[in-house]
Amino acid sequence: MPVPVMENGKSIMDSTTYGRMAADCSSHEELCYTGLEQTLRTDMYAPTAENTIVIQVNHGETFTIQSEDGSYRSYRGPADVPMTSHNGIIPTIYAPPGYISQVIETNGERRVVVLHENHSNTFNRNQNNDAIAPATYQHRPVQPLLASVNQVLPGSSEEQLAYVQRPLFASKGNEVANCNVYDSIRDWLGAVCKPQVKTVEARTVFVCWDPLPHMNESFQINQTNIVYKLCLGDIKNGPCNFSDIYCGKELERMITDLRPATNYCLRLQALYLKNSGEFSQVTEFRTLSCRPDTPTPPKVASRNKNSLLLKWMTPNDNGEKIFLYHLEWDGGNSGSAFTLLYHGHQKQYKVVRLKPSQEYKFRLAGENKIGISEWSTAVKFHTQDSVPSRPEAPRLTKAMVNSLTLDWKKSGSNVTGYTLEKYDESNDYGFMPEFDGLDTKCIVKDLVRSSHYRFRLCAYNKEGCSKWSDIVSFVTCPDVPSPPTKPFVVGKVHSKFCKISWDTPHDDGGSPVNNYIVEMSQEKNKPMDVVYTGLNKECLLDELHPGHPYRVRVFCVTLGGRSLPSDVLSLTTSPVVPGACNPPMLAMRPKATCINIKWKSPLYTGGANVTSYDVRCIPTNEMGSREPSISYSGKDTEALVSNLKPGTKYSFSLRALNCVGAGEWSEWLEVVSSASAPDKPDVPCAVCVDSTTARLSWMNTLDNGSPISGYEINWGSVESSLTPYFTESVTSYTIHGLTPNTLYYFTLQAVNKAGKSVVSDVGQVITPHDVPHMVTNVKVVNVDAAFNISWDEPQNNGSIITSYNLYLKHEDSNEEVINVDGETKEYIVNDFIPDTTYRITVSARNEIGESLLSQPIVYQTNPTRPEPPTLTCVQYSATSLKLNWGEKSNKTVSYLLQIRDKHGRFITIYHGSSCNYRINRLAENTSYKFRINATNKEGPGPFSIEYSFTTTILCPGTMESPNVNNITSTTCEISWSACDVTKGDDIKYRLCLEDGSTTKVMMYSQYCCLLDYLEPTTKYKVRVAAVRVISDESMLVGPYSVVTSFQTPTHSSDDTNQLSESPFKQTNYSPHVAAESTEFHINSKPEFVSDERMPVILLAFYVISAILLAFIAQFAFIE
Repeated sequence: MPVPVMENGKSIMDSTTYGRMAADCSSHEELCYTGLEQTLRTDMYAPTAENTIVIQVNHGETFTIQSEDGSYRSYRGPADVPMTSHNGIIPTIYAPPGYISQVIETNGERRVVVLHENHSNTFNRNQNNDAIAPATYQHRPVQPLLASVNQVLPGSSEEQLAYVQRPLFASKGNEVANCNVYDSIRDWLGAVCKPQVKTVEARTVFVCWDPLPHMNESFQINQTNIVYKLCLGDIKNGPCNFSDIYCGKELERMITDLRPATNYCLRLQALYLKNSGEFSQVTEFRTLSCRPDTPTPPKVASRNKNSLLLKWMTPNDNGEKIFLYHLEWDGGNSGSAFTLLYHGHQKQYKVVRLKPSQEYKFRLAGENKIGISEWSTAVKFHTQDSVPSRPEAPRLTKAMVNSLTLDWKKSGSNVTGYTLEKYDESNDYGFMPEFDGLDTKCIVKDLVRSSHYRFRLCAYNKEGCSKWSDIVSFVTCPDVPSPPTKPFVVGKVHSKFCKISWDTPHDDGGSPVNNYIVEMSQEKNKPMDVVYTGLNKECLLDELHPGHPYRVRVFCVTLGGRSLPSDVLSLTTSPVVPGACNPPMLAMRPKATCINIKWKSPLYTGGANVTSYDVRCIPTNEMGSREPSISYSGKDTEALVSNLKPGTKYSFSLRALNCVGAGEWSEWLEVVSSASAPDKPDVPCAVCVDSTTARLSWMNTLDNGSPISGYEINWGSVESSLTPYFTESVTSYTIHGLTPNTLYYFTLQAVNKAGKSVVSDVGQVITPHDVPHMVTNVKVVNVDAAFNISWDEPQNNGSIITSYNLYLKHEDSNEEVINVDGETKEYIVNDFIPDTTYRITVSARNEIGESLLSQPIVYQTNPTRPEPPTLTCVQYSATSLKLNWGEKSNKTVSYLLQIRDKHGRFITIYHGSSCNYRINRLAENTSYKFRINATNKEGPGPFSIEYSFTTTILCPGTMESPNVNNITSTTCEISWSACDVTKGDDIKYRLCLEDGSTTKVMMYSQYCCLLDYLEPTTKYKVRVAAVRVISDESMLVGPYSVVTSFQTPTHSSDDTNQLSESPFKQTNYSPHVAAESTEFHINSKPEFVSDERMPVILLAFYVISAILLAFIAQFAFIE
């Protein structure tokens, strides 16, 4: 919180604080502490001391300070505002009227408290609520310097609380009474001028007023805080009653919502804070007249079938008398535009010649001198109509048990409703209304079943009711009867029939029973079928199935409809023995000693559950000789018949049994038992044919009903992992590809259609010794100046390897055989030919013989270091040399090309496998020295001798086309760009001039010349080329530039003497340069063969030649 330092400072409280203090102080008799308090915490009697004053601002209050520079600062409570006074004087608290400030001393502290005048004699109390008379110092009355106000502007569009802090007034002389100051302000506010009316309309007026004049300089008044209140009143017979219409700071106002042609008066009042001045003088004005107000719609005074009498009220004329009324109508056409029906000063009009019962629409407007009013709201009226004609009698549409549906025809378009009356014969009330409305259909409800009712109908509209129609009588339908009683069984329930009976229903629905319906079903959830229809109350149920449950129910039928079903009767017929079963079926494939059969339950069980099945079995070839035997008896529908013979045909049949007895036997099922696998064979006899072949032989075994289709031999060197070999029905087998000196195991199985027999016992055989296996994994490794050949030791096949044979062969010699000891498995070859391909094979030898040769290995010996190639220059130019040192590149050989620099050192310029290289960026006519060497796998070879090659002399380049200037009929100036001089040689220029038939060549040292004695109106072509003069007086001529064409103008009189001269004579005079030599070339070509035409001629020649060649080729192909 800032601490403002001020001398003779001024502090104020806003009106919020004043009001809160006044309310609190008026409700308590003790000292009010809710006001603003100032506490002086230093010695207040030392006038020169610097004192700190704490201003305590309570909650909801605002403390405002004005400093010497005129600025304001506010603090809202709750807060403690410390202030410093340099001269030790307590600043004056300026209270509003009705309040005073007192200095209270408590416990050595002095506080300034703002209190109401009625509570100025109150005193403090201590904690025990004992009265303590405080030391009170009354401030003398002083002139207020500052004030704050919360002003609510009455009459404004929205009330808002304007919180402002502004200076009220200040006195420069002696202090004066507060009442005199407020009187001066009120007198100043009462000097407001009356409002001025600027623009007056019928319903609006624009008002403005002058601001208040400035007050005396002794009062500090802020003109922007003055509020003006504008009051409006209307002048009638009595005094003017004013009402506030505006309150604000603006000096003008637009007043709206006024009445036309009315006298009004205005007055103005000025307000400042809580002070208000006297009202100004009254300003009177009158609003203008305008067109009438919108009239009320017309009303019908009387009507009949063909006319309407309309009347209306006079609307407000707004200052001018209404002299004319306009009445419009739609002519009875709904949706059409309005047309004028009447205009005049009367306030009624009778519309005649109208149609009966027709709707018409009208609207009204009034007119005065100012104009026509707005149209009134459109209204609709109807003409009278005739009474409806007698309607036809109602018709019965639908009759129900408790209701009747009636309808009738419309009796005319003027009907607005129908009245239907009912007469109930069960009472004496007569005809009673049942329906009233515009519909032509009515449902009469709440009727009694099977009862007679009479009805009549009349139509009505606004004019009255028609005559009653003829009386008609209708009868309600009878009701549905109640269901019959539950049926019951008469006598005993047999296996295929039974007799049932029932009683009549308790309620027949108002009509006698016409029929009984009996329904029956076998299953609970299946729909029932009708088995009897008639008037008898009993029936015979036949064609029943034995042992089946049945459900029976009864309906009765009357004129009211079909009743609900009776309670269901459940009964079950007596069962019989089951029917014959279907023949049994195979459950799975027959086996050698057993057959598995299955069957289904019989289609007819006799009305009782099947309790068991009997299965009988007999060999088919024994049928008729003995009785079949019961093989199975039980509840299952599948049986396994065992103890059968393999490959034998059997017959099976079955029957079902229930609680009554056994059914018939089924038809026979014939099944052949399958054959079994052969018996276990004996161990085969094994004989070794050689070291890799063995022969097995055995005796045939029993086939057990199925011929032996073959034998399976299991053979192998590991007993747990034998390889199967399958043979046909033979008794011997030869096995090849065996390993010498190896123990083999073998077994035998016989195979037929039934399967494999049991494996025979294991047999053994050992193969004899053999030559070693082929040598494998032959490797060749380069070792310094030799290469090493190694291999893996092969299997010796039962005999120790004694030696190895090493076979070496290359293209230029016979095969060389090297014998190596059997314990050594490598050999180093020292004597070999470099860069040669060798074919290497190895074989092993033991006591039996020599093995097969190993897979051949191809080995290429390393070459020697290469010799340097011969270096030649195949292409010369002024800035490059292309060198060649071979015909075909070899990726296995790389080349290193070096050039000697100006310091005598060789610098590498190329390294790669290519056989040529171009050296660029060389100087012209200069000798260069080169050397080269080759590198292969063995390393780099020696460098070659030094080769010297010289670049050629540079020819001048192509020049730009010459420029031709100052062309006359016989002369012209030609210039071209200069060419650079190379190595100090002189440059000359050759100029070629053509006129189409003759060519003239001239040599110049400079780059411009003057040509005269030209032919008038002649087309010339000129081009230029640079010529390099070498020191030995030889010249190199560069290519010609692009041709520049020009044409001399026509001949003039001044040039007559020049025409007699030769057209190609070169004069010795030129302002720039003279020709050094002249050459004449007579063009032998015809005139049409020019440089432009030559390409066209060559192209045509090539096209014709191509066509001729194509024809010749096609002719040759056809031939």
